[in-house]
Amino acid sequence: MKGLRGWVAGMAALFAACRTPVEPEPIAGPVPSSIAVWPFVLGAPGADGNLVLSGLAPAVVARGYRVIAPGVTEQLLLDRGLDAGGPVVPAKDAIAADAVLQVVVREFTARGKAPLQEARWDLQWRLVVPGSGAVAWQWSHRGGWRHDPGDVGDPHRALDAEPELVPIGGRGRPPFRDVQELLANLHRSAMDHLPRCSR
Repeated sequence: MKGLRGWVAGMAALFAACRTPVEPEPIAGPVPSSIAVWPFVLGAPGADGNLVLSGLAPAVVARGYRVIAPGVTEQLLLDRGLDAGGPVVPAKDAIAADAVLQVVVREFTARGKAPLQEARWDLQWRLVVPGSGAVAWQWSHRGGWRHDPGDVGDPHRALDAEPELVPIGGRGRPPFRDVQELLANLHRSAMDHLPRCSR
């Protein structure tokens, strides 16, 4: 009987651990109500910014913030004659947002288009204060993923949908149809660490 009780207690602890919500990292200073997504990625030269930023704006919106999309942020910078390609963040009035979200690519490689075969990444998301350039919040993630040929997933699932549930004892990683879906998932996971906006 003791063995059964121990097994049940262990399974209960496992289920509780699976449902534990992510604890957000605090923001240094006031929580912004609006965030502009920086239109260019920093770090690795040659990284495709449009690709890397796939799904980032919706992930920020899901945390309750008003978001200025990267294309709009770029146009705001260009209209004011500011350099949109560098890491320097202009004053708040130039971008009409309380903070700027930048993505730093230390490494990102992907093989295969549809379906995606494998990928490796080392990314950092950072919230920067306009004008001063001070980093108010950041999160980093490094990892890799490889396609499981026995599982194609649901081909009709929306790209910004939550990843499919993985049954206990089932496959260990969710299927991704393409790079955009993988990146959208990485952004969503990173933004889970950003405190919610309570505006």
